[in-house]
Amino acid sequence: MPELPEVELLKRGLTKYVCGQTISSLVVKTPRLVVGEFRQAIGGTIVQVRRFGKMLSVDLSNGWSIAIHVKMTGRLIYRGEKQPTRLSVNPDLEDLPNAHTHVIFSFRSGDRLFYNDVRKFGWLKFLPTSAIASLPFVAKLGPEPFRNLSFEQFVRLFGKISRPTKTLLMDQERVAGVGNIYANEALFCARISPLRKANTLRDKEINTLYECILKVLQDGMNYGGSSTDSFRDVLGQKGNYQNHYKVYDREGKRCKRKGCGGTVKKMKLSGRGTYWCPVCQR
Repeated sequence: MPELPEVELLKRGLTKYVCGQTISSLVVKTPRLVVGEFRQAIGGTIVQVRRFGKMLSVDLSNGWSIAIHVKMTGRLIYRGEKQPTRLSVNPDLEDLPNAHTHVIFSFRSGDRLFYNDVRKFGWLKFLPTSAIASLPFVAKLGPEPFRNLSFEQFVRLFGKISRPTKTLLMDQERVAGVGNIYANEALFCARISPLRKANTLRDKEINTLYECILKVLQDGMNYGGSSTDSFRDVLGQKGNYQNHYKVYDREGKRCKRKGCGGTVKKMKLSGRGTYWCPVCQR
């Protein structure tokens, strides 16, 4: 599932390519993925795109918004005059719309935005902009790295919680936007075992983990996101962060930490694939 870096990149791409564009028509091919009165979006001009954890809010000039969560395999693909001429070829996105296209936004400029989703877990909700903050998904979100998660708040998360540290990091009500890939990478960076109970971490370890979370999330954005699975940016391009993993998806391989010599292990923790080096992560 796209995490904070990938959804932030979608937000930036939409801001660049569709902000200021007026929706002239909207085709819903798969009604069960759409909630609310989608016709309210027609005639509205996109004034801003906001991100709430892993959810986007596309705000319109007429007081309506489109809340979008791409879940596992959703993609937002722009096609129009602004797209660069030199793009790598993605066969599954060459001919749009296709069998996996569920919503089509057409703009007065002639540009279009496609919502594609192979597994159809994502959703689009059309609602007044004033109601975005009260959506259950948004209302329950915890503080977010780079925005409102201060170090002091982060420290307080660990006080009385005996859950494994990785499980805590992935709890969206406590830390918004961090998912499985970046939790694995941050814990490796901080030399902390994913199994360590959160309330056993020392102050120095918590400080290191806080810095490592910021580092791996920034790395993810700098490398264009992770495309291990289905993520593509708004131009349909793959990210490159998967080529820079230190521990995620490296089961059985030699630990990348200089001088360690350990082997990366994999286990299930809270139902999610968890990677770590038992030699240097304690």
